[in-house]
Amino acid sequence: MTKHLRPNGLLIVEPWFTPDTWRPNPVYAQFIDEPELKIAHINTSLVEGRMSVFDLHHLIGTPVGTEHIVERHELGLFETDEMRAVFEEQGLAVAYDAEGLTGRGLFIGKLAASA
Repeated sequence: MTKHLRPNGLLIVEPWFTPDTWRPNPVYAQFIDEPELKIAHINTSLVEGRMSVFDLHHLIGTPVGTEHIVERHELGLFETDEMRAVFEEQGLAVAYDAEGLTGRGLFIGKLAASA
């Protein structure tokens, strides 16, 4: 991503969860119940080593039929210091806002003026 920045450019990243903040095993569900459309979105969040893993199941019903779609998501669980180190290795000066937009934090990296 840093290759897309101009000198003094900013890279703003909301990170995924850290190992301490990821909560495995809850079941999540969302539903839409309209006359011509029914959708059930259900998943269980799991952890495998340092990976968050969840299969998002979408059950979509319309007057022409019902479809079942599964999306598998596997996202690494990294410590804040590990993520900060990657930004710095790419030549960014990094500020970190622990709260961020949604409580997961926010990294703000600035590319040097002479880059």
